[in-house]
Amino acid sequence: MNRCVRPGVMATAVLVAALFSTATMLSAADVSVGSLQIYSRGYMQSGALQIDTRTKFDLSVGGGYKFGAKLSFGMDTTNADFAAVPSTAPASTILQRVLLFNGAEVTAKRLLGTRIGLTYFVGLNDIFGSGSVFSDRFGTEPVGTDFGGYLTYPTPPAIEYDGVYRVSGTGIRVSIPSDPKGLLVDGYLYTDAYLGTGVYAADLRIAVNTEPLKVAAFAGASFPQSPYGLYRAGFFLFAKPTDIAQFLVALGLPYWSPADGFSAQQLYVLFEPRLRLNPFSIIVTVFWHPSYYLESATNEGGAFDANLRFQIGNELKDPAVFGIDGLLTHSSTGGNAVAISASPFLRINATGVIWDFKIAAQLIPFDFQSLFTGYIGIRTEF
Repeated sequence: MNRCVRPGVMATAVLVAALFSTATMLSAADVSVGSLQIYSRGYMQSGALQIDTRTKFDLSVGGGYKFGAKLSFGMDTTNADFAAVPSTAPASTILQRVLLFNGAEVTAKRLLGTRIGLTYFVGLNDIFGSGSVFSDRFGTEPVGTDFGGYLTYPTPPAIEYDGVYRVSGTGIRVSIPSDPKGLLVDGYLYTDAYLGTGVYAADLRIAVNTEPLKVAAFAGASFPQSPYGLYRAGFFLFAKPTDIAQFLVALGLPYWSPADGFSAQQLYVLFEPRLRLNPFSIIVTVFWHPSYYLESATNEGGAFDANLRFQIGNELKDPAVFGIDGLLTHSSTGGNAVAISASPFLRINATGVIWDFKIAAQLIPFDFQSLFTGYIGIRTEF
């Protein structure tokens, strides 16, 4: 799910000035590509081969150690053939060809000689409930799921779920300690960019990082919104009691208004046990879709996916991984409520570039003309 955030001009100007003054005084600015993804999908439609291509690109400019500063930009182009775009093209088409401002932040570490860090930010910021806090802030290897994204949900306007909630707006983050080792507490106070002018938000996140167990939990509210406010909460747990057995759980309530009551369709639930019998792995993923995500209706409440993966190789360590996915999806809307597919895949890790090859066979509902869909994907890791 992509959202365009337009921060205030003054706040952006302050952050841009701080970024470059900080980088000049303390160290040279670093330009880094957070991710570059190119995916192509080939399928038959009306007897003809169709190819859709998607590119996704994230760029960061940062500098400074004591006063860390960062600007982030991104591009997300869906189903692009990169033909010439006329001036009369819709704005949505033109926006897919330009690099958009995602966010900026300036952090003062060890504020006034304490262990407290203070960050002023604009635009997209931290993600809750995905497990990314452990690699981003504690420096661990990734622990989140590989399930989802374009290879799982290729057809627009599919929602790309990434955690339970993501902070977006203009505000501050207070972190204790600023350089965490085993425990981190973050407090956020900001404008709620999802709900518009005049709505404010506050969140609290706690993360505990140990070798066998990683836990992060958050709770927050937006106000004024509805008669009694708008609330959210969730947690992420990753356990690795042995090298053989692992599992993660992400459970959350992304959007709750007391005036509307509660139903199970509002929940975000991701459960993923992993069995590692080197070099063989079995990974089961069950994902329950919420009815609201990032404070907007999804029309997917009550839908769920169940994926069973058999693979040879470890995706974090080995140069090549191959196997097969068996995916069952249940839609909460009309039409074909249940779909089942089998997808052989191959992943190659080649010096920072990940190649994904996949052939998906749609078994239920069965249609010989559109039975197979092929995927080729390239992802960079910098």
